[in-house]
Amino acid sequence: MPRVRILQAVAGEAFSWAAGDEVDMSAEDAAKWADGNRGELVRGGSTETPEDGAKAAETTSERPRPARPRVKKQQ
Repeated sequence: MPRVRILQAVAGEAFSWAAGDEVDMSAEDAAKWADGNRGELVRGGSTETPEDGAKAAETTSERPRPARPRVKKQQ
């Protein structure tokens, strides 16, 4: 089952995810959520979007990533 790292906080009737959360979901749902904006696939410690495929796993460490503000979870 694919794991997706959430990039933007999102909530629905039956779920609530904060930025940085890693969520296991079906391959069909992962393909929808891991679009590079809302989430990204997590594989073996690296992340990728479905469009990047295996290329992302090889080049992730070479690409500079823009800093994203982290959202603190409210308790």
